[in-house]
Amino acid sequence: MAAASKARAATSRASAQPSVVSPTACATDAEESNLEDSSDDGTRTVRHRYRGCDDDVEVELYEVSGGGHTWPRGHPYLGEDRVGRVARDFSANEEIWRFFDAHARD
Repeated sequence: MAAASKARAATSRASAQPSVVSPTACATDAEESNLEDSSDDGTRTVRHRYRGCDDDVEVELYEVSGGGHTWPRGHPYLGEDRVGRVARDFSANEEIWRFFDAHARD
């Protein structure tokens, strides 16, 4: 269990946010939405969407509670006791593709 506890102690949203979103470059308040809890995996996810940033930049941050150091809806490369739970409520691959497809460069 000690290894799983370490995995859950990964960078928090509060500590990552300042390096991802500068308060002077984006609107300070994010739109927050809870993703549907579609699986019984012990995780919950909140999407934080920042708009109104300089140069029409948009930022999305996914906060997974109860998950480990894993890829959402990915293959668990080690046991849950070593890396924690895999979030199953969304696919990181699909969300990344959706974001970049919506923000394609001209």
